[in-house]
Amino acid sequence: MFFKFGVRHESNGLSGATSRGTNTIYLEPIAIFYKVSDKYGIRVTPRVWVYVDNASQENGDQENGNLSDYRGCYSLNLKFGRPTGIVLTTDIEWARRGGSLEVDLTYQLKLRFANNLRRYLHTQYTNVLAETLIDFRDRTKAFRVGFSVVRWNWVSC
Repeated sequence: MFFKFGVRHESNGLSGATSRGTNTIYLEPIAIFYKVSDKYGIRVTPRVWVYVDNASQENGDQENGNLSDYRGCYSLNLKFGRPTGIVLTTDIEWARRGGSLEVDLTYQLKLRFANNLRRYLHTQYTNVLAETLIDFRDRTKAFRVGFSVVRWNWVSC
């Protein structure tokens, strides 16, 4: 059992009237169940957070003042699999305007070149509110396929 506490800043990287940013303070208890003989693990991570500042970066407008209605203030992350094999991760968030779900499936690729660099086949299904800060009232539904060079490990995320 672990606990993570921190401050998170998010910005859309734009300037002027389209600049958006938000800060949250969060707490995450992390429970990990790992069976050494089978090398399978399950990680359960609820997260709660409070919003600190949702104003536009440059002019201080409250353009995303009701972001919490779309992103909520709590979520549940579940992870199951083998650290060196297939890992299934789900993120579920609840908010006043609806729920959000993101499901990731990653598989470590074993290629003959560059053995010191881990590579993963990464598929993702997302059906979320507030994926972006500028259009946070919109729901995004997407299926994505790609490659990753980083996969969050069992302890940090």
